[in-house]
Amino acid sequence: MVVFLTSDAFISLIVSCIEVYRKEAAGILMGDYVFNSDTYYIKGVIPFQSANRKFSEVEYHLARTQRMRENLELCLSDFIGYFHSHPQYFQVQPTTELSQDDKESMEEDDFEIIVSIKDLKRYSRWVFKKKTMELSGCVGNYVLNISAYSRDGDEFSSHKIVCPFTDILNMFKKHYIKVNAWNSINKNTQRKLRRLISAYEEAKLKNNNGASLLQEISKSLTRFM
Repeated sequence: MVVFLTSDAFISLIVSCIEVYRKEAAGILMGDYVFNSDTYYIKGVIPFQSANRKFSEVEYHLARTQRMRENLELCLSDFIGYFHSHPQYFQVQPTTELSQDDKESMEEDDFEIIVSIKDLKRYSRWVFKKKTMELSGCVGNYVLNISAYSRDGDEFSSHKIVCPFTDILNMFKKHYIKVNAWNSINKNTQRKLRRLISAYEEAKLKNNNGASLLQEISKSLTRFM
């Protein structure tokens, strides 16, 4: 199985975890299941606003969660699963591994994304690590690792995560452009970049490498510089 994160879903996921850092974030994942490629296509992330947050756990309000799930058709997407974060706790380094509580809370056929987040000490580019099955990289002052899990009986499986937008973040870094400099890019270039990023995501979803689109994005950023 492959987990495909769109740029909108990725940004919402990361910002939700950064917003409440050093407490745990949690919420719902929305999207579609693409049968012919065995892919979970994550299009939206909705954080829980009323959860009880602590450094090492987060409690959902079940009735409110059910209310959210019952009205997801407003988003024209299906419920996929949940996400939560494991933030750095003093000197304790967070991981994306399922804790025993995480495993006990997951039911049959459940799907969960875990994001570990800690303070940045050294920048690293975004990359998917096959050995640990983590999508890993940096945003701002934080190091983040993302893992995806499903449960089948007593078995918990981790899955490959594909997020084309991380290639764009790597390219921003390559061109020495800070993400918060987006508003300084002229509007025509912004619109062109959005179109190219959307086209690149679509190409990656169809298992095309999208190399020519990345070159166009790089040229647009070079002209911006």
